[in-house]
Amino acid sequence: MTVDLIRNRTDAAAGRLWGVCGWLGGSPPYSGREAALCTLHAMADPRWRRSRARVHAEPGAAVMLSDDTPGADIAAADGMTVALFGYPRWNTAASAETAAQSGHAAAALQAYRQDPDGLLSDLDGHFGLVVLDPARKRALIATDRAGIHPMFYARLPDGGVAFATSATALARHPADFSTVSPQAVFDYLFFYRVPAPLSIFEGQRKLMAAQALRVADGQHRLDFYWQMPFRSDGERDRTRLKNGLFHALRQAVRDGAGGADWAKTGAFLSGGLDSSAVVGLLSELSAEPAKAFTVGFDHEAYDETGYARIVAEAFGATHYVHRVTDDHVLESVTRIAEAYDEPFGNSSAVAVYHCAKFAQEHGIELLLAGDGGDELFAGNQIYLRVKTFDLYRHLPGPVRRSLIDPMVDRLTRLDWFLPWRKVRRYVSQANMPMPERMVEAQLGTYLGAGDVLEPRLTHAVDPGHPIDLLREVYHRPHDAALEQRMHQLELQTVMADNDLRKVNRMCELAGIRVRFPMLDTRVMTFSAGIPPQFLLEGLQLRAFYKRALRGFLPKATIAKRKHGFGLPSAPWLAPGTRLHQLACDSLASLKRRGVVNKDFIEGILERHRRTGHKVDAGPIWDLMMLELWWQAHGGATAAGTDHAAPWTDGQSDRDRMPTARAG
Repeated sequence: MTVDLIRNRTDAAAGRLWGVCGWLGGSPPYSGREAALCTLHAMADPRWRRSRARVHAEPGAAVMLSDDTPGADIAAADGMTVALFGYPRWNTAASAETAAQSGHAAAALQAYRQDPDGLLSDLDGHFGLVVLDPARKRALIATDRAGIHPMFYARLPDGGVAFATSATALARHPADFSTVSPQAVFDYLFFYRVPAPLSIFEGQRKLMAAQALRVADGQHRLDFYWQMPFRSDGERDRTRLKNGLFHALRQAVRDGAGGADWAKTGAFLSGGLDSSAVVGLLSELSAEPAKAFTVGFDHEAYDETGYARIVAEAFGATHYVHRVTDDHVLESVTRIAEAYDEPFGNSSAVAVYHCAKFAQEHGIELLLAGDGGDELFAGNQIYLRVKTFDLYRHLPGPVRRSLIDPMVDRLTRLDWFLPWRKVRRYVSQANMPMPERMVEAQLGTYLGAGDVLEPRLTHAVDPGHPIDLLREVYHRPHDAALEQRMHQLELQTVMADNDLRKVNRMCELAGIRVRFPMLDTRVMTFSAGIPPQFLLEGLQLRAFYKRALRGFLPKATIAKRKHGFGLPSAPWLAPGTRLHQLACDSLASLKRRGVVNKDFIEGILERHRRTGHKVDAGPIWDLMMLELWWQAHGGATAAGTDHAAPWTDGQSDRDRMPTARAG
């Protein structure tokens, strides 16, 4: 059944309904068909514009999938329902044939009925999947191998499950999952986003990349149905490796743009390796000059339009450049905070939004993004930093433990001598285990929850939780080199939790689709087989990748340092600017919420007022975005008044947390 979802807001900022929501199990008042339809409408985001959605309700199960969602498809038979969306691909000829004839959801339903445990081995590509079988009290909820499509879920009192692609939609389920989690706030401040498997709301969780939730008779089981197939004994012939890389990338870009109208297809272009490679490959495939979109800034240190122009000219692409000013930021920052269903502090979301909006205004409906290359081919600075420290651990153990470590520990009186201080710091960090070594700076700031959150909430927070999350992901591969474990970690924490959320949601807000060819399974599988020593050969970032792209990309692109779609938040947040005033007002409101420690907030602000140091711009931005998100989803607070956020019932004053208004 198809229904209209009509909401009052119709402005461009409202965005579109992209996603799914529903449940298996439950009890009155939402188990009957009419009640189910009312509940599905209630879960729908009030920011959605007029849209059409596909709805299927069975006794004990219901699902709603927006027609605006890319690849939206629902199939039902014999009491079972499948909702599938995104850009799925099949690994078996039989399923591919069924999908071509009857749709991807029908192919998934057929594969599930034949082999419930084998469906996710057959299903590939970028997708979100829900299978509901209420007669057997079973459900399967999964996201793709890269975690491109988020899936939130919550256990219902009867052992069933509620789910949605949006945390705020799930919060509006009658079981009420709208209380903000102190642990999630703490983890947000540690990472500047809420990492999976947490949700910002108590009682909710979200799937990690390549993870599935299986529900059977009230039992919930999580598993990873796919892992990066790391190898240390893979192909070593550099020519064959280069050919393999281009073969995988060409397949991914071809499929990413497959079936699209070339006149309405473009690509992000920052001037870096990944976006440049995508533009170059798109130019090979396109029936007309590829369209490339870049944002620039008035601050020279952040502006890379010159590098982007070199790439566009090299491939004969039509190049569109949009300059983002402080006025653009002020005009859009509140809307951006509201667009996210969880607090999100990555400031480069502003650049992505304006670039996507600029493309949409020029008639583009689909953008290809280069996200993922840094994580697959060792391009982030953290790889080099960690590898440099790892060299110390390759010294003979007796030399380190009996000679160097004791000497460094004893000779503290030489700390006045800068080179010696650097030696001591190097040895200290080199002796830290992984992955703690990657987040050494955050550990010093967030070691005590009482320093970050108000004391009344510290009993509800485990300060070690962020590190526990990192350890689980880092150590998940059974046999992998340092570089490969960092791949595993960054694909989850940098890609799935951060960059993919950033780009997906900003393109959604701009009303445009986006695809990520670098995160095609074939490219990911290829990268997992590159000999680890090739990735950082000679302590050079992207050593293999750069060598492979020589002759394809301009020399200036190969030689440039990584930047990406960054935002000059430091100069724009400088004391006296309008954005700084917005930040100060937001942080004053945040202090009155009684969640983040007032001294923690004031300490950052005071240091920034005194020194104007750019290091403090990041935390100020994160705190501002937390408050702006809370105002959008939980009610604004007027300056100079007591905070009037709603509170959850049935809890002591000590335990209460402000809720987020669910609609």
